[in-house]
Amino acid sequence: IEEHENGNKPVSNDAPISPARLVQPLLAALSDLDDERADEVMEQAFAMYTMPTVYVDIIAPTLVEIGEAWHRGEIFISTEHFATTYLRGRLLGLLQAYPHRADMPVIFVGCAPHERHEVGALIFAVMLRQQGYNVVYLGQDVPIDDMIDAALHEHPAMICLSASNPTTALSLRTVQQRLDQAGQAVPLFGYGGRAFDQDPELRALVGGQYLGADPRDGVNMVNSLVRSRRNA
Repeated sequence: IEEHENGNKPVSNDAPISPARLVQPLLAALSDLDDERADEVMEQAFAMYTMPTVYVDIIAPTLVEIGEAWHRGEIFISTEHFATTYLRGRLLGLLQAYPHRADMPVIFVGCAPHERHEVGALIFAVMLRQQGYNVVYLGQDVPIDDMIDAALHEHPAMICLSASNPTTALSLRTVQQRLDQAGQAVPLFGYGGRAFDQDPELRALVGGQYLGADPRDGVNMVNSLVRSRRNA
């Protein structure tokens, strides 16, 4: 990566570096609305680290930094939208690149009602797709009743939903109850997101399985839960 006029120093390829050191170059490129430079950082990241490491230790922290910069008034909301759209596009491209495997379980992944922050859910969807699961990615603001009706029709092995704030997190309180009332073989329910990471009390109010703060742990948990269900 070359040095640029804004003073952001390049990341050297000469010595191993931690993933965290690529966050600032990616943040700077996105703050400058420079998708070509962002592509360079991303390609360097994928060349150096496993994909889950790139998602969890580079993309996710960059998104957090972008949001905080906007809250501090350091960037325009349009810049925040550009950065989010860029990262979302990269992740969607990866999600669509993996083949469908008819022998693997289906998993619904999406966001709680009125939840607009979807990159965390999208990262989780990509990681599950890498594991071979047939991920049905539902995106933002998923209506609970409609999603459960679809799940009872399509019979996924699991539903995984994300919430970033207490209001959207509390909207998930009815999911497990609705599944329990279905009176038939129903999918497992898991949830995650910053709201649950920061407030353990919210977890006590939502049935189902909290999937943890690190999506790598969440994927392992999904593997264990789905495997146990299939072997039961």
